[in-house]
Amino acid sequence: MASKSAPISERQPRFANRRFLFLRRSALLWFALILALLIASRVALEPTYLVTFDDINFALSLKKFDPTQQQPQPPGYPLFVGLLRIFAAFVPNVETLFLVVALFGSAIALALLWAVGDRLFQERTGLIAALLLLFHPAFWFAALTNPIRIYLAVGAVGVALCLIKALVNGPAVRWYYAAAFAYAVAGGFRPDLLLTLFPLMVYTAWRLRLGPRQGLLSAGLFLVPAAAWFAALVSSVGGLKSLVLLLQSYGEKQGGSTSPLLGASLSASLGMAYQAAVWTFVGVLSWLWCAPLVLRRKPRLFSKQQSEFLLVWLAPGFIFYVLVHIGDPDHPLSVIPVTCLAGAVLLMRFASRYAPNRLPTVVAVAVALNVLLFFKPINKTAKAASHKNLVYLNTYMKEIIEPLKAFRARGPVTVVSPASVFGWRTVSYYLPDVSVLVIDSDDPGRPRGWRWYQGRPLPLPLNAGTIMLPGCGTIAWLDPQAHPVVEPGGMTLESMPGVPITDGAARPESSYKFRDFNFRTDAHGCISK
Repeated sequence: MASKSAPISERQPRFANRRFLFLRRSALLWFALILALLIASRVALEPTYLVTFDDINFALSLKKFDPTQQQPQPPGYPLFVGLLRIFAAFVPNVETLFLVVALFGSAIALALLWAVGDRLFQERTGLIAALLLLFHPAFWFAALTNPIRIYLAVGAVGVALCLIKALVNGPAVRWYYAAAFAYAVAGGFRPDLLLTLFPLMVYTAWRLRLGPRQGLLSAGLFLVPAAAWFAALVSSVGGLKSLVLLLQSYGEKQGGSTSPLLGASLSASLGMAYQAAVWTFVGVLSWLWCAPLVLRRKPRLFSKQQSEFLLVWLAPGFIFYVLVHIGDPDHPLSVIPVTCLAGAVLLMRFASRYAPNRLPTVVAVAVALNVLLFFKPINKTAKAASHKNLVYLNTYMKEIIEPLKAFRARGPVTVVSPASVFGWRTVSYYLPDVSVLVIDSDDPGRPRGWRWYQGRPLPLPLNAGTIMLPGCGTIAWLDPQAHPVVEPGGMTLESMPGVPITDGAARPESSYKFRDFNFRTDAHGCISK
């Protein structure tokens, strides 16, 4: 049997010996308000189209799950794709589907964080932490642009709640078993959680003094769900060896230029570390103003056990983002809830000492500052998770998709895009009968790439180093910075200021240059299927 362990806090509410927290009337009213704010704030800002590469990959995976074709991108996220498919049975519109799944995950994350705060500290701490997370820029941005990242928070907070209950309840090893199961499920949504939460699992097992029998049972409860989603993932890519090679290639591509562990330069590594710091801790600014006043009178906020738990939750994830990979501002959502918990404790201490009976006002100020950080980011790095970036992404996609829809209504359309230019994947999804030529090469003498048509990658049409285009219809060049050069007598190009598309009517046997690559239209009409 596991030995007795001191509870995390000496002033814990008897959570386990009363009805579930959200069944109380006051809690239900607060949670209803949180849900209303969640839905209103997200629906009001919903983009017109799916605006991220990842979202398009997940949309394609609704029909066929194949990480080798970026449907979705590795490592595949099998349980999230399964959740999308379940909701898709009731929500046919893909943009609404992604918003609904984001709202679903957001509500779960907020409820779980509420429970974590009340169990780890004292009553009302969880509610305040949930309000801080609700309007945290990264959490808000993820719901509107990339809902898979919401499940970083869901998985991390869910596992943390089970582990806290195991420690608080005297201890209760059954909650560690629940954590092992939740840990495996979280990995099926976000496999990187298996790395960042592992130290927390080990720490709690050590605190509980688990014996060999409890350890084996925990491992078994982890392996049951993990084996199910892992088997589906291995099968989808053609075997374990193929999966390993795919993950290795994808990891090098994602982190090779920024991770010091993969040989990135010092400047690139420092740049990634700076991004990790800003994106993880920018929300701290909403409550940091009260820290000097609180810590001056009482420098110790947490008990030793509370500090250890929060640190073991926060540090491994943050180190992962600093050293391995962080590419977007919502990646740290597995550890951002820790900062919300710390902020909730500080706000409560500040109110109790300096503003008795004014806790709602103090919390409202912090929440308002979080909203301000979303609409008025502090710098260029923080802008990546802001309303300004959301507007930019939505406008960019509309400026691509809507002109191409108009061209397609008049006849065949061919789009030419460098692989590095954002948007070609979106075009291939929303306009599957448009031929999209993707150039994935830096050497004009050796063009390589592929052609997307009807959702399938096809060989790039080449003839002696020249990329071939159809001699009819509209040719659109997708690049906000570069424009094609047309030989005398070729097609007339048109472009609008600020719009990333240059277009023109194709003419047979005409030559073009684009980013120093040679293009030529054929004399036989449009590219066949």
